[in-house]
Formats: sequence, structure tokens, C-alpha cells
Amino acid sequence: MSHVVLRSFTAVYGARGQNPNFLTEDDPPRPDESFPWIRDKVEAERHAAAFARRYPGMTVTVLRLAPLVGPGVYTFYTRLFSHPVVRVVMGYDPLMQLLHPEDALAAFEAAIERRRGGIYNVVPRDTLSLLTILHLAGKVTFPVPHLLAYALADALWSVGVGEAPGGFIDYVRFLCVADGDRARRELGFESGYGSREALMAYLAYRYPGRYRAAGTEMAERTA
Repeated sequence: MSHVVLRSFTAVYGARGQNPNFLTEDDPPRPDESFPWIRDKVEAERHAAAFARRYPGMTVTVLRLAPLVGPGVYTFYTRLFSHPVVRVVMGYDPLMQLLHPEDALAAFEAAIERRRGGIYNVVPRDTLSLLTILHLAGKVTFPVPHLLAYALADALWSVGVGEAPGGFIDYVRFLCVADGDRARRELGFESGYGSREALMAYLAYRYPGRYRAAGTEMAERTA
């Protein structure tokens, strides 16, 4: 074995009000590490970097995937679509990137073929705002003040009925979108789906009676 490819996520950059419009691989990860899921991803990247330093003959590639949304995907993000009414943070509507799982697989294939070491953002070709996503999904939004949103998320998560712990609120409050230019230049990766197409593919899978036609139309357009 001379090549290791690690799956990570653009969420390791952290969602902050001071983030630029598009984060690049040169921006350091600055997440709230009290969020266990993110803490694990950051720690895995640190181990990968240490491994690359220890074994310079090995090629270590880290793919930071945008949030995955598509058929068969079950994440913090897709849980937002499991309820007819979705809590949002009052006064915030961040842009988001939704990556289709087929694009994630294509990125791994490109990384294996090119054998280029380093960190690469793997993102769709466009963005959608959170409220647009929820509107397309047919959800009713319920605005909550941000201080209450964190406490409420933690309370619901602790009793097993919440979509995500309080640390996730940052990602539906602040901007955390990444630039995919390095993956295009060095890996030859170009996403086949946009954020809207990934969303509609998930909805057609999750709610086939309601969204089958939309999902079929998206599939025909990208075939």
C-alpha cells in the first residue's frame, strides 16, 4: 500500500460569521470542537498529517466533502427533512452546499487515479440558501432566537428526539461553504450534480410519492 485516501468534511473549517464566501484548503480548520462529530473528523485529519510526515514515501490524500445529501444518505442534514416544521435560527439564512453521493464517489475515483497528496475540497457546482432548501422540501419554518436554539437542540438531542446536538446550530446559522478549484485543477474532479439536484434526488428517494417526478426529471437532465 502506497496511497491512503481519507474521507473528511468541509465542516472541519467551522461555521463562523467571519468566514469568507468560499473557504480554501489554505484556510485552517477552526470548528467548535465541543461538537463530537466534528472533533472526530479534525482528529482524524491530524492523524493523517502525522502519518504523512512519518512516512514520506506514502501519498496521503484528504478529501473534504461538502454535506452529503442524496439517495440512501442519513445525516444531521437529512434529518431536517423528517419533520413538517423545521426550527431555524431567527435572522439567519446561510448559503449551503449539498453534495450528491455519486459525486463523492467520483472524487474518490479521481483521487485514486491521480495519486496526488494533500487536502482537496469536494463540493457541488453551486450553493443554495437554507431557507430555499427548506422551501423546496416543502417544510414550514419556525424561527427561534439563537440563544434558545442551542439550548433547545441540546435538550432534545439528550432525550433522543432532536435532529442534532447544539454544536450543529452553527452550521445552520453561519456560512461554511468551500471552494473546489484545487480539486478541479489537480484531480480533474468536476461535480455532476448541483446542490438543488442533490436535494431533489434525496427527496425523490425519501418521499417517492410526492417527489418522484422531480427526481426523474433531474436524473434525465444529468444523464
